[in-house]
Amino acid sequence: KVEATFDKGVLKVTLPKVEEAKKKEIEVKVK
Repeated sequence: KVEATFDKGVLKVTLPKVEEAKKKEIEVKVK
């Protein structure tokens, strides 16, 4: 399951790996 939140021009996407304990968060700043 991929979770994405958008707040104040910042898009944060959480990509859970095979191991749920290890999650990678990618922040994309929109101009």
